[in-house]
Amino acid sequence: MLKILKYLVMYFELKWDDMSVIVLCVDSVERYWFFLRIYRALKNDYKIIILTTEPMVKLLAVLAGLRSKLITEHVVECVGEDEYIGNSIEIINGQFSYEQGRVYFRSIVSALKKLNGCQKIVVWNGQHLFGRAVQYCEMNFECHSQYLELANFSGRIFSDPMGVNANSSIAKFPDILDGYDDVTEEFHEQWLGEYRLSKLQPIPQSKQSNLKRALSVSNMLMKRFYPSVNRLSLNSLASKRVHVSAPDIQSSSIPDQYIFLPLQVSGDTQIRLHSSVDNLDAIDIAASMAADAGLSLVVKIHPAEYSELHIADVVEKIKSCGAVISALNTTDLIQGSVLVVTINSTVGLEAMILGKSVKVLGRALYNDFDQHRLRKYLHGYLVSGVDYFSDEPISFSVAKRVVGL
Repeated sequence: MLKILKYLVMYFELKWDDMSVIVLCVDSVERYWFFLRIYRALKNDYKIIILTTEPMVKLLAVLAGLRSKLITEHVVECVGEDEYIGNSIEIINGQFSYEQGRVYFRSIVSALKKLNGCQKIVVWNGQHLFGRAVQYCEMNFECHSQYLELANFSGRIFSDPMGVNANSSIAKFPDILDGYDDVTEEFHEQWLGEYRLSKLQPIPQSKQSNLKRALSVSNMLMKRFYPSVNRLSLNSLASKRVHVSAPDIQSSSIPDQYIFLPLQVSGDTQIRLHSSVDNLDAIDIAASMAADAGLSLVVKIHPAEYSELHIADVVEKIKSCGAVISALNTTDLIQGSVLVVTINSTVGLEAMILGKSVKVLGRALYNDFDQHRLRKYLHGYLVSGVDYFSDEPISFSVAKRVVGL
């Protein structure tokens, strides 16, 4: 069986030449469906290659007739690699040992080096080992990268040549936004009305089909039959992070005057990489601010939190400072608050959109936003006309903006 799979991959593997190409880095089956739409939008005008660590993505690409390459273990020496590997979220969160991460990182670098003449390397997020390998290649070889992330606003994608969140160009140089066209009050108010309505809809992730979920699980199993460099994810299948419900301790009523603190997922890149303050620190800081202002503190545990231990620590901390725990709709809690305190969550950005004062404790891309920059970010900087969770085709012009062309 193993020999057959190897033969099929070798048979369908394409020969690379020195022609400039756009490399779409696909590190999960879920991500494949989005990049498939980008590929189809650009394929007639650019040479596109899907570079992946996932056997199922390779199989789906072959069946769809797409140019693709599956990364397998191939270790090369990478001078100065420790900085990139050690700062990856997999290492920080203990998903890989350092040596496992090194093999993964070097194999990705090796695969990227073989794709000569890359015009653009497009990767999701950039704070995982795959993204760190892309950053390494950009610093050491002649190539340019583009980093993508969910914008958390319907029909928009975050795309930046330097990174996402606090690593992005607008976080480091916010005056970039000053060069964008002004946004009229009428246009923004119309969008704001649509945005308020969108917050009443189910989260888009819940629409994922059973077939796509099954393909993701099958991908993990396939890694035992083909020597994928990232086959360690199968080992974590049994301990896969799942949603953990917070204890039933929600307060029956919300005070009239309060500061709102939305917590973040404890292992999220935003906290682990872009803040010296964690959830427990944030509760202490927000409680002190509330006491000084003579206000109550309302805290919401992130609905995607996966750590029972962390939730227990959070609940104990909240009780000790006399705060209120709520599981109400986040938008409603924002609108009823006097002030929103956040580490660096997108909730802070939403609060700014809704006209609330915001105190940021970590490093966020919107630290230096005023209302003018906020509107230019929403309507000029973000790539509009593309819904990550949709299956609708993406236009050529929008796809070019997504990949940074």
